[in-house]
Amino acid sequence: MPTRFLVTICGLTIGVSAAWAQSADPVLQGPKVEETSVPGENRTFGPGAQRGDREIPHRLFLRALGTLRGREAPMGLRLTAEQERGLRGAEDAFRKQQTDYFEQRRDEVRQAAAAMGVELPADAPPSRVMELLRARARGQAGDAPRRPGPDRDARASDALDQAERDKAAAMARLRELGEGAPKTRDLHTRVWSVLNDDQRQHVQSLLKTYRDETMTERRGELGLPAGGAPTPDGRPGRPATDRAPADRITDINDPRLPASLRERLKGMTPEEQSRALKRINERRLEEWRQTDRGPRGERDGARKTGGKPAPSMDDVEVPPPSDKRK
Repeated sequence: MPTRFLVTICGLTIGVSAAWAQSADPVLQGPKVEETSVPGENRTFGPGAQRGDREIPHRLFLRALGTLRGREAPMGLRLTAEQERGLRGAEDAFRKQQTDYFEQRRDEVRQAAAAMGVELPADAPPSRVMELLRARARGQAGDAPRRPGPDRDARASDALDQAERDKAAAMARLRELGEGAPKTRDLHTRVWSVLNDDQRQHVQSLLKTYRDETMTERRGELGLPAGGAPTPDGRPGRPATDRAPADRITDINDPRLPASLRERLKGMTPEEQSRALKRINERRLEEWRQTDRGPRGERDGARKTGGKPAPSMDDVEVPPPSDKRK
């Protein structure tokens, strides 16, 4: 199994229960401090302290950093040749750390993936590996283990129970491997130390913009109105005229659902559709509560959700269509 697949697998397992799709992870604003960590990672800043240790999505970080390169870079902010060498050195060192980490665990990752029932084609690109693992995680998380019917003997039941335990253990181990791997926030810190103050301010501003765009897309996926004025921690607020989403989604053809999600729902059994819609409605309500400030402001919104950020759309556990639908 190529190392790039191992890196992808273990990186993904962090999100088996908490969304790999880091596109919605918060990029927090905070007071200016003399340090080399990227604001929003590793440290806590102001009202958003409870999420101060989350990682900035690497694809968004690279997108913002890329604006400092080439002729399109803002005047006075273009990376110098010395800075480019520093960035390449940081990236090379990080890649070596990742390679060494996963090479030492190659066989264990392969065995755990096999126990989950995930086949990894030798020529599959990383995006395909991600898709396979996400689908497997969505299909297994939150659902009760399937048991044989009354006409099956005890040995069949025991074998099925053992298989379920093996899968759960494999998922847990993959998660542990992913959590112990080198983190992109460590690379971000190294990159941050190479940039000057003006470049950092430019990149941080872009990260906030990207993060707000992502939040708007998430709300659209959930059929919620666009956010209002930003809250103190930089998260999009809720329009004052908006009300709680009491109008639950009960129809799989509801236009508030993304077209891709409607197609997935059509391929499910009635029972699966009911469970999926329940999860979607719970997710919509949680999203509304988190962006609702009410008359008490930010403190009231934080109280309703226990200070925890709402999960991304990938955390809405919509199982794959059943193969036994009649």
